[in-house]
Amino acid sequence: MQTPVFVHMNAMRHDQADTMIYALGVDANTSGGYYLEQLWARRLDDRRFELCCIPLYIYGFALGDVVEVIRQEKLDVIERIVQTSGCITLRILFNANAKMVERNRIFQMLVEIGCQTEWSSKISKNLLAISVASDEQAQVVMHLLNQEQQSDRLTYESAVVDQIVTAGIESVGAKLPGAIFAHLNPIWQNEADFILQVPVSNPRNPGGYYLEHLWVKQLGNNRFSLCCIPFRLYDLALGDVVEVSQHGDGVTHDLKRISLSGQHTLRVWFGGSTHGKCRDILLVELDKLNCLVEWESNDLMATSAPSNREAQRVVDLLHQRQLEGCLVYETQHLFPSTC
Repeated sequence: MQTPVFVHMNAMRHDQADTMIYALGVDANTSGGYYLEQLWARRLDDRRFELCCIPLYIYGFALGDVVEVIRQEKLDVIERIVQTSGCITLRILFNANAKMVERNRIFQMLVEIGCQTEWSSKISKNLLAISVASDEQAQVVMHLLNQEQQSDRLTYESAVVDQIVTAGIESVGAKLPGAIFAHLNPIWQNEADFILQVPVSNPRNPGGYYLEHLWVKQLGNNRFSLCCIPFRLYDLALGDVVEVSQHGDGVTHDLKRISLSGQHTLRVWFGGSTHGKCRDILLVELDKLNCLVEWESNDLMATSAPSNREAQRVVDLLHQRQLEGCLVYETQHLFPSTC
């Protein structure tokens, strides 16, 4: 079975984050099972990162901790903490009988105490992660939550117990994705309320397990509108409406496009370019053509053209830049994979 991946949509320090790292945890609900939590982070050097989100599932970590990672395939997986921030992570799981007005009331009380918070979902608001700055503040919060727990509205926990797998990752038997292509700055992030985890094929490794995390807005039970520009998936564009089915591992299967937005996806690879100013010049040119842009890395950019006319003008532009040796681009043909 594939290792489930849990994601954050509301990272507390989203504006400081510049990458995603991963924590491997033990799933207490399954015998010998594991999960990954995708964590927003700020890179300090090749191996050290500062956490920019409040852990929702993993234990032993807090907002602002500095961690060291090891490379697993294309994933940076936490190996150990090298400096604690002093923050403490608490978590609330609201029971089904807790009304939304009660959940919002408790949330507002925590904000007034001075806590930092993250919801696991913009839709359901069942799980709330809390970051407190000191032991004294933690005692105040836990006193409040003890009172609310007696009313059977919620259960809560402290996440200080270390249950993370920090060594011997190769030997635990967890089937990790070869790569996860994440969107740090989805174009319509404010409209998105869900993340689809979609398998990505890799012609260089047909048996590999890769995912792209698509930010979407839920329109119905199985229908979503894309709020990001796809980095790796084909025949999809910003604003398209898709219909999906999902399995128990949270991975999206049988994704089918049912409505076109009129946008067109193009991707640009700058790797190996000897033209230092090519990126800056191209961004200006794309802006003049009313195109939107997302970066997956320093080398890979996805752009969305708003109509057939602009798309053709972008193709003409990129073709010329490719002839000049500035870049490589694609429309619907297979892109040179870096996996």
